[in-house]
Amino acid sequence: MKLTTYTLRTKVPCPLKIVLASDLHGKDYQNAIELAESTRPDLILCTGDMMQNTVDYSVEESFSRNGFRFMVEGARIAPLYYSLGNHEFGTSPENMLL
Repeated sequence: MKLTTYTLRTKVPCPLKIVLASDLHGKDYQNAIELAESTRPDLILCTGDMMQNTVDYSVEESFSRNGFRFMVEGARIAPLYYSLGNHEFGTSPENMLL
């Protein structure tokens, strides 16, 4: 996992740091949280596929829990907004956490 930084010129009157997280698929969420926290963001955006659907429901549950943990811990760092990806739509009803 890597951190990439972009600086954009806008008409927004004050600087705004945004973390964009996507496609973790339930893996390595702790590293992602540490990277997000190190940037001291004003906002965290999750653009889907933070979880992973699979035919093995024990694996799916583990990946879903990790995706959910990222959102809970991320929301403690900064306001967090989340949109569903195609992998969340395929998650079993038993493991859907949102």
